[in-house]
Amino acid sequence: MNVGGSGFAKARTRCVRTHVAHAMTAQHYLVHVRSELAGRGIGRTLIEQARTETFARRRWLFVSADAGNRTALAFYRKLGFRRVGRLPDLVREGQIEILLRQGR
Repeated sequence: MNVGGSGFAKARTRCVRTHVAHAMTAQHYLVHVRSELAGRGIGRTLIEQARTETFARRRWLFVSADAGNRTALAFYRKLGFRRVGRLPDLVREGQIEILLRQGR
C-alpha cells in the first residue's frame, strides 16, 4: 500500500498465524506518515484501506501505538477506535503499547 507517492507514507502488510485461544490469521500493518505531511489525510487513507481489507473477512481491526504517542492515540480515537488493552514490552522493553480496536 502506498499513498501520495514514494516517500510520503507507507504501510507494509503481512499475514501471520497467531495462536491465542484459537488459531487465527491476523493482518498486520506497519504504518508511517512523515510528520511534515500530517493533517493531509494520508494516514486516514491508509487506515481506510486497512479497514476495507480487514472487514471483508474479519469483525475487528486492531491497532496499537506507543503509550507516549498522544498524537497517534488521538488520531485513532478520532477514527472511532476504542482502547482495549495495554501491551507492555511489545515493541521495546520497558515501553507500553496501547491496543485499540474497531468493529465493522
